[in-house]
Amino acid sequence: MGEINIMKKSKLLVLSLLAVSALGLTSCGSQGPKGEKGEPGIQGKQGEPGKDGKDGAPGKDGKDGVNGKDGKDGAPGKDGKDGSNGKTNIEVAVDRLNSMLKTNTTKLTPYERFSEAGITEFNFKNLANFNNEFYYSLQDNKFIAVDLTNYILTGSTNYAKNSVLPEESNDLFKFSYSLADISTSYANYLCDFDVKPSDLSIEIQTSLDVGANNEAFKLNYLNHSGVAKEVVIRTNGGTLTINAEKDTVNHYGNGLVLDIKAIADSAYHEYGYFPYADIKVGRIVVENGGKIETISTLDASETVYVDAVSNLSTDTILSSGSNLVTNSIATENVLTTVKITTINDLKML
Repeated sequence: MGEINIMKKSKLLVLSLLAVSALGLTSCGSQGPKGEKGEPGIQGKQGEPGKDGKDGAPGKDGKDGVNGKDGKDGAPGKDGKDGSNGKTNIEVAVDRLNSMLKTNTTKLTPYERFSEAGITEFNFKNLANFNNEFYYSLQDNKFIAVDLTNYILTGSTNYAKNSVLPEESNDLFKFSYSLADISTSYANYLCDFDVKPSDLSIEIQTSLDVGANNEAFKLNYLNHSGVAKEVVIRTNGGTLTINAEKDTVNHYGNGLVLDIKAIADSAYHEYGYFPYADIKVGRIVVENGGKIETISTLDASETVYVDAVSNLSTDTILSSGSNLVTNSIATENVLTTVKITTINDLKML
Protein backbone atom coordinates (compact mmCIF):
# COMPACT_ATOMS: atom_id res chain seq x y z
CA MET A 1 0.00 0.00 0.00
CA GLY A 2 2.78 2.38 0.86
CA GLU A 3 4.38 1.99 -2.63
CA ILE A 4 1.16 2.83 -4.34
CA ASN A 5 0.74 6.04 -2.47
CA ILE A 6 4.28 7.07 -3.31
CA MET A 7 3.62 6.57 -7.04
CA LYS A 8 0.46 8.65 -6.89
CA LYS A 9 2.31 11.47 -5.24
CA SER A 10 5.01 11.35 -7.87
CA LYS A 11 2.51 11.68 -10.69
CA LEU A 12 0.84 14.64 -8.99
CA LEU A 13 4.18 16.34 -8.65
CA VAL A 14 4.95 15.92 -12.34
CA LEU A 15 1.60 17.32 -13.37
CA SER A 16 2.13 20.31 -11.09
CA LEU A 17 5.47 21.10 -12.65
CA LEU A 18 4.01 20.96 -16.14
CA ALA A 19 1.28 23.37 -15.14
CA VAL A 20 3.75 25.83 -13.69
CA SER A 21 5.89 25.67 -16.81
CA ALA A 22 2.88 26.49 -18.95
CA LEU A 23 2.24 29.68 -16.92
CA GLY A 24 5.82 30.94 -17.46
CA LEU A 25 6.71 30.37 -13.82
CA THR A 26 9.81 28.76 -12.57
CA SER A 27 9.72 26.50 -9.85
CA CYS A 28 12.24 28.58 -7.96
CA GLY A 29 12.34 32.37 -8.94
CA SER A 30 9.61 34.99 -8.80
CA GLN A 31 8.04 36.61 -11.90
CA GLY A 32 10.29 39.34 -13.57
CA PRO A 33 9.17 42.94 -14.51
CA LYS A 34 7.32 43.54 -17.79
CA GLY A 35 9.42 44.82 -20.75
CA GLU A 36 8.88 48.33 -22.25
CA LYS A 37 6.82 48.74 -25.38
CA GLY A 38 8.72 48.82 -28.75
CA GLU A 39 9.06 51.96 -30.98
CA PRO A 40 6.12 52.51 -33.30
CA GLY A 41 6.69 51.11 -36.86
CA ILE A 42 7.62 53.44 -39.76
CA GLN A 43 4.58 54.61 -41.69
CA GLY A 44 4.25 52.91 -45.09
CA LYS A 45 4.59 55.01 -48.30
CA GLN A 46 1.48 56.17 -50.00
CA GLY A 47 0.66 54.03 -53.03
CA GLU A 48 1.06 55.58 -56.52
CA PRO A 49 -2.15 56.78 -58.09
CA GLY A 50 -3.74 54.26 -60.44
CA LYS A 51 -3.35 54.87 -64.17
CA ASP A 52 -6.34 55.96 -66.22
CA GLY A 53 -8.00 53.08 -67.97
CA LYS A 54 -7.61 52.99 -71.77
CA ASP A 55 -10.54 53.83 -73.91
CA GLY A 56 -12.20 50.78 -75.37
CA ALA A 57 -11.35 49.99 -79.06
CA PRO A 58 -13.96 51.49 -81.43
CA GLY A 59 -16.37 48.98 -82.81
CA LYS A 60 -15.66 47.92 -86.41
CA ASP A 61 -18.07 49.04 -89.12
CA GLY A 62 -20.23 46.26 -90.35
CA LYS A 63 -19.19 44.98 -93.80
CA ASP A 64 -21.38 45.72 -96.73
CA GLY A 65 -23.25 42.77 -98.08
CA VAL A 66 -21.18 40.75 -100.55
CA ASN A 67 -21.72 42.03 -104.07
CA GLY A 68 -21.98 39.43 -106.83
CA LYS A 69 -18.58 39.22 -108.46
CA ASP A 70 -18.31 39.79 -112.18
CA GLY A 71 -17.62 36.56 -114.04
CA LYS A 72 -14.03 36.26 -115.13
CA ASP A 73 -13.25 36.28 -118.80
CA GLY A 74 -12.62 32.82 -120.15
CA ALA A 75 -9.01 31.90 -120.67
CA PRO A 76 -7.87 32.86 -124.17
CA GLY A 77 -7.98 30.08 -126.70
CA LYS A 78 -5.06 29.11 -128.85
CA ASP A 79 -5.35 32.46 -130.56
CA GLY A 80 -4.72 34.25 -127.29
CA LYS A 81 -2.80 37.49 -127.30
CA ASP A 82 0.93 37.45 -127.66
CA GLY A 83 2.09 39.84 -124.97
CA SER A 84 5.14 40.97 -126.91
CA ASN A 85 3.35 42.76 -129.72
CA GLY A 86 -0.37 42.63 -129.04
CA LYS A 87 -1.05 40.24 -131.93
CA THR A 88 -2.85 36.99 -131.56
CA ASN A 89 -0.86 33.78 -131.79
CA ILE A 90 -2.59 33.04 -135.08
CA GLU A 91 -1.56 36.41 -136.51
CA VAL A 92 2.03 35.80 -135.42
CA ALA A 93 2.06 32.34 -137.04
CA VAL A 94 0.57 33.57 -140.32
CA ASP A 95 2.82 36.64 -140.44
CA ARG A 96 5.84 34.39 -140.01
CA LEU A 97 4.81 32.20 -142.95
CA ASN A 98 4.01 35.19 -145.16
CA SER A 99 7.41 36.70 -144.40
CA MET A 100 9.06 33.51 -145.71
CA LEU A 101 7.28 33.59 -149.09
CA LYS A 102 9.19 35.08 -152.00
CA THR A 103 7.50 38.27 -153.17
CA ASN A 104 8.99 38.00 -156.66
CA THR A 105 8.25 34.32 -157.19
CA THR A 106 7.81 32.93 -160.68
CA LYS A 107 6.38 29.65 -159.45
CA LEU A 108 2.81 28.92 -160.42
CA THR A 109 1.63 26.37 -157.85
CA PRO A 110 1.36 26.51 -154.04
CA TYR A 111 3.71 23.57 -153.48
CA GLU A 112 6.47 25.08 -155.64
CA ARG A 113 6.16 28.42 -153.85
CA PHE A 114 6.23 26.79 -150.43
CA SER A 115 9.24 24.70 -151.38
CA GLU A 116 11.32 27.66 -152.56
CA ALA A 117 10.44 29.50 -149.32
CA GLY A 118 11.45 26.58 -147.06
CA ILE A 119 7.89 26.05 -145.86
CA THR A 120 7.32 22.37 -145.11
CA GLU A 121 4.76 19.96 -143.71
CA PHE A 122 6.11 20.78 -140.25
CA ASN A 123 4.68 24.30 -140.61
CA PHE A 124 1.29 22.96 -141.69
CA LYS A 125 1.16 20.57 -138.73
CA ASN A 126 1.74 23.56 -136.45
CA LEU A 127 -1.19 25.34 -138.08
CA ALA A 128 -3.35 22.29 -137.38
CA ASN A 129 -2.90 22.93 -133.65
CA PHE A 130 -5.11 26.00 -133.91
CA ASN A 131 -8.86 25.64 -133.89
CA ASN A 132 -9.13 27.57 -137.14
CA GLU A 133 -9.00 27.04 -140.88
CA PHE A 134 -6.19 28.30 -143.10
CA TYR A 135 -6.08 29.20 -146.77
CA TYR A 136 -3.49 30.28 -149.28
CA SER A 137 -4.32 32.83 -151.98
CA LEU A 138 -2.50 31.99 -155.19
CA GLN A 139 -3.26 35.44 -156.57
CA ASP A 140 -2.12 37.38 -153.49
CA ASN A 141 0.65 34.93 -152.55
CA LYS A 142 -0.48 35.12 -148.93
CA PHE A 143 -1.66 32.84 -146.15
CA ILE A 144 -4.88 33.85 -144.42
CA ALA A 145 -6.66 32.49 -141.35
CA VAL A 146 -10.38 32.39 -140.66
CA ASP A 147 -12.46 31.35 -137.69
CA LEU A 148 -15.08 28.61 -137.84
CA THR A 149 -17.70 31.08 -139.08
CA ASN A 150 -15.49 32.11 -142.06
CA TYR A 151 -14.62 35.44 -140.45
CA ILE A 152 -11.20 36.52 -141.75
CA LEU A 153 -8.66 36.95 -138.94
CA THR A 154 -5.62 37.73 -141.08
CA GLY A 155 -6.22 39.30 -144.47
CA SER A 156 -4.52 39.95 -147.78
CA THR A 157 -5.00 42.24 -150.77
CA ASN A 158 -8.20 40.64 -152.05
CA TYR A 159 -9.43 39.26 -148.72
CA ALA A 160 -9.68 42.03 -146.15
CA LYS A 161 -9.23 41.36 -142.46
CA ASN A 162 -12.49 41.40 -140.44
CA SER A 163 -14.55 40.60 -143.54
CA VAL A 164 -16.33 37.36 -144.39
CA LEU A 165 -14.64 34.83 -146.63
CA PRO A 166 -16.32 34.44 -150.06
CA GLU A 167 -18.67 31.48 -150.20
CA GLU A 168 -16.52 29.94 -152.93
CA SER A 169 -13.21 30.68 -154.56
CA ASN A 170 -10.94 28.84 -156.94
CA ASP A 171 -8.06 31.08 -155.88
CA LEU A 172 -8.11 30.16 -152.19
CA PHE A 173 -6.43 26.84 -151.42
CA LYS A 174 -7.85 25.30 -148.27
CA PHE A 175 -5.43 23.19 -146.24
CA SER A 176 -6.92 19.70 -146.07
CA TYR A 177 -5.56 17.16 -143.58
CA SER A 178 -7.63 14.23 -144.81
CA LEU A 179 -9.76 13.33 -147.81
CA ALA A 180 -12.82 14.14 -145.70
CA ASP A 181 -11.60 17.76 -145.54
CA ILE A 182 -11.63 18.24 -149.33
CA SER A 183 -13.80 21.21 -150.23
CA THR A 184 -16.12 21.57 -153.21
CA SER A 185 -16.27 25.36 -152.75
CA TYR A 186 -12.57 26.20 -152.51
CA ALA A 187 -9.36 24.98 -154.08
CA ASN A 188 -7.59 22.30 -152.04
CA TYR A 189 -4.03 21.76 -150.83
CA LEU A 190 -3.46 18.23 -149.54
CA CYS A 191 -1.25 18.18 -146.47
CA ASP A 192 0.81 15.03 -145.97
CA PHE A 193 -1.26 12.27 -144.38
CA ASP A 194 -1.48 8.50 -144.39
CA VAL A 195 -3.45 7.37 -147.43
CA LYS A 196 -5.23 4.04 -147.54
CA PRO A 197 -5.51 2.19 -150.88
CA SER A 198 -9.26 2.84 -150.77
CA ASP A 199 -8.56 6.59 -150.61
CA LEU A 200 -6.61 6.82 -153.87
CA SER A 201 -9.66 7.68 -156.00
CA ILE A 202 -10.55 11.33 -155.48
CA GLU A 203 -13.26 13.29 -157.26
CA ILE A 204 -12.62 17.03 -157.35
CA GLN A 205 -14.59 20.03 -158.59
CA THR A 206 -12.03 22.75 -157.91
CA SER A 207 -8.29 23.33 -158.15
CA LEU A 208 -6.05 20.84 -156.35
CA ASP A 209 -2.40 20.62 -155.31
CA VAL A 210 -1.38 17.23 -153.90
CA GLY A 211 1.45 18.83 -151.90
CA ALA A 212 4.20 16.46 -150.76
CA ASN A 213 2.03 13.36 -151.22
CA ASN A 214 3.47 10.94 -153.78
CA GLU A 215 0.74 8.31 -153.82
CA ALA A 216 -0.61 7.28 -157.21
CA PHE A 217 -3.90 9.12 -156.88
CA LYS A 218 -6.66 8.62 -159.43
CA LEU A 219 -7.94 12.16 -159.76
CA ASN A 220 -11.22 12.80 -161.53
CA TYR A 221 -11.94 16.46 -162.24
CA LEU A 222 -15.63 16.89 -163.03
CA ASN A 223 -17.75 19.93 -163.84
CA HIS A 224 -21.10 19.71 -165.59
CA SER A 225 -22.59 22.74 -163.84
CA GLY A 226 -22.66 24.82 -167.02
CA VAL A 227 -20.55 27.48 -165.29
CA ALA A 228 -17.07 27.72 -166.80
CA LYS A 229 -14.09 27.58 -164.44
CA GLU A 230 -10.34 27.91 -164.78
CA VAL A 231 -8.52 25.56 -162.44
CA VAL A 232 -4.98 24.62 -161.47
CA ILE A 233 -4.17 20.96 -160.84
CA ARG A 234 -0.79 19.75 -159.66
CA THR A 235 -0.11 16.01 -159.48
CA ASN A 236 2.80 13.90 -158.33
CA GLY A 237 2.15 10.65 -160.17
CA GLY A 238 -1.03 8.73 -160.79
CA THR A 239 -3.77 9.40 -163.34
CA LEU A 240 -5.80 12.47 -164.16
CA THR A 241 -9.20 12.38 -165.83
CA ILE A 242 -10.83 15.58 -167.09
CA ASN A 243 -14.55 15.77 -167.83
CA ALA A 244 -15.49 19.44 -168.01
CA GLU A 245 -16.70 20.65 -171.39
CA LYS A 246 -16.62 24.37 -170.51
CA ASP A 247 -13.51 24.59 -168.37
CA THR A 248 -9.88 25.58 -168.74
CA VAL A 249 -7.42 23.33 -166.91
CA ASN A 250 -3.77 24.14 -166.19
CA HIS A 251 -1.70 21.11 -165.19
CA TYR A 252 1.64 21.10 -163.35
CA GLY A 253 3.75 18.30 -162.01
CA ASN A 254 3.79 14.82 -163.47
CA GLY A 255 1.60 11.80 -163.88
CA LEU A 256 1.26 8.50 -165.72
CA VAL A 257 -1.92 8.81 -167.76
CA LEU A 258 -3.98 11.81 -168.85
CA ASP A 259 -7.52 11.07 -170.00
CA ILE A 260 -9.45 14.04 -171.41
CA LYS A 261 -13.06 13.04 -171.95
CA ALA A 262 -14.15 16.64 -172.52
CA ILE A 263 -12.51 20.05 -172.28
CA ALA A 264 -13.36 23.49 -173.64
CA ASP A 265 -11.73 25.00 -176.70
CA SER A 266 -9.93 27.26 -174.21
CA ALA A 267 -8.12 24.07 -173.56
CA TYR A 268 -6.16 21.84 -171.30
CA HIS A 269 -2.72 23.41 -170.82
CA GLU A 270 0.21 21.12 -170.09
CA TYR A 271 3.03 22.72 -168.08
CA GLY A 272 4.20 19.43 -166.64
CA TYR A 273 4.69 15.94 -167.94
CA PHE A 274 2.65 12.91 -168.97
CA PRO A 275 4.04 9.99 -170.98
CA TYR A 276 0.59 9.32 -172.43
CA ALA A 277 -2.58 11.31 -173.04
CA ASP A 278 -5.89 10.51 -174.68
CA ILE A 279 -8.28 13.24 -175.79
CA LYS A 280 -11.85 12.73 -177.00
CA VAL A 281 -13.28 16.27 -177.10
CA GLY A 282 -11.54 19.65 -176.98
CA ARG A 283 -8.03 21.01 -177.24
CA ILE A 284 -4.62 20.27 -175.70
CA VAL A 285 -1.97 22.97 -175.58
CA VAL A 286 1.56 21.86 -174.72
CA GLU A 287 3.11 24.92 -173.10
CA ASN A 288 6.78 25.89 -172.78
CA GLY A 289 8.41 23.40 -170.45
CA GLY A 290 5.55 20.96 -170.82
CA LYS A 291 5.78 17.57 -172.45
CA ILE A 292 3.46 14.74 -173.47
CA GLU A 293 5.20 11.84 -175.15
CA THR A 294 2.18 10.21 -176.79
CA ILE A 295 -1.13 11.91 -177.59
CA SER A 296 -3.92 9.71 -178.87
CA THR A 297 -7.08 10.94 -180.60
CA LEU A 298 -8.21 7.52 -181.80
CA ASP A 299 -11.35 7.66 -179.65
CA ALA A 300 -12.21 11.26 -180.46
CA SER A 301 -15.95 11.76 -180.87
CA GLU A 302 -15.50 15.07 -182.71
CA THR A 303 -12.74 17.35 -183.93
CA VAL A 304 -9.93 17.75 -181.45
CA TYR A 305 -6.92 20.02 -181.43
CA VAL A 306 -3.36 19.61 -180.29
CA ASP A 307 -1.38 22.85 -180.08
CA ALA A 308 2.17 23.55 -179.07
CA VAL A 309 3.52 26.89 -177.96
CA SER A 310 6.98 25.55 -178.72
CA ASN A 311 7.87 22.79 -181.14
CA LEU A 312 6.62 19.43 -180.04
CA SER A 313 9.36 17.10 -178.91
CA THR A 314 10.77 14.95 -181.68
CA ASP A 315 9.73 11.89 -179.72
CA THR A 316 6.10 13.02 -179.47
CA ILE A 317 3.74 10.70 -181.28
CA LEU A 318 0.33 11.83 -182.45
CA SER A 319 -2.01 9.01 -183.39
CA SER A 320 -5.17 10.13 -185.18
CA GLY A 321 -8.53 8.58 -185.78
CA SER A 322 -11.02 9.52 -188.48
CA ASN A 323 -11.65 13.00 -187.02
CA LEU A 324 -9.58 15.95 -188.12
CA VAL A 325 -6.73 16.91 -185.86
CA THR A 326 -5.24 20.38 -186.15
CA ASN A 327 -1.75 20.80 -184.88
CA SER A 328 -0.38 24.28 -184.30
CA ILE A 329 3.39 24.46 -184.27
CA ALA A 330 5.42 27.49 -183.27
CA THR A 331 7.90 28.44 -185.92
CA GLU A 332 10.16 31.29 -184.89
CA ASN A 333 7.68 32.13 -182.10
CA VAL A 334 4.82 32.53 -184.60
CA LEU A 335 1.96 30.08 -184.32
CA THR A 336 1.14 28.36 -187.58
CA THR A 337 -1.58 25.82 -188.19
CA VAL A 338 -1.02 22.56 -189.97
CA LYS A 339 -3.99 20.43 -190.91
CA ILE A 340 -3.36 16.76 -190.32
CA THR A 341 -5.61 14.30 -192.08
CA THR A 342 -3.47 11.16 -192.43
CA ILE A 343 -0.98 9.21 -190.39
CA ASN A 344 1.70 10.14 -192.95
CA ASP A 345 1.12 13.81 -192.15
CA LEU A 346 1.80 13.07 -188.47
CA LYS A 347 5.19 11.53 -189.14
CA MET A 348 6.81 14.90 -189.73
CA LEU A 349 6.54 15.47 -185.97
